[in-house]
Amino acid sequence: MQNGNNIPETAYRIIDHTSDVGLELEASTLTGLFVAAAEGLMHIICPHCQIKPAQSHPLQVCGENLEELLVNWLSELNYLCQVQRFLTARVKITEIHERFLQAEVTGETRDPLRHAMRSEIKAVTYHRIEVHQEAADKWRGRIYMDL
Repeated sequence: MQNGNNIPETAYRIIDHTSDVGLELEASTLTGLFVAAAEGLMHIICPHCQIKPAQSHPLQVCGENLEELLVNWLSELNYLCQVQRFLTARVKITEIHERFLQAEVTGETRDPLRHAMRSEIKAVTYHRIEVHQEAADKWRGRIYMDL
């Protein structure tokens, strides 16, 4: 996934868990952490898919804190994928703070001939969720999803 924010040093690592899958996230900014979460989500759903940036969707999500904001962010991206059959290729976060995120996601409608789906995510959960800043240029997070 290309990130429209040109955010350096973002990363995600998939965590296997019984009937769940998780992501450990690391980035130099809060924006980068949420971009990495979106990238990880798409990798879980459709690994190695070549997704074209053909359409855009504006998104806004709110939460009471960063953890709830992350759950709502990934839930919205999962909704786009599961209900509207939209796969995200690129994320551009235009505003983010502790209780609000505004972004534009670009991608395309799922094509069964080109996009081999690996997993369907039933729900993004609060199980062992973490979002925190470790240093001025280091954010970490962890989140699990029910498969």
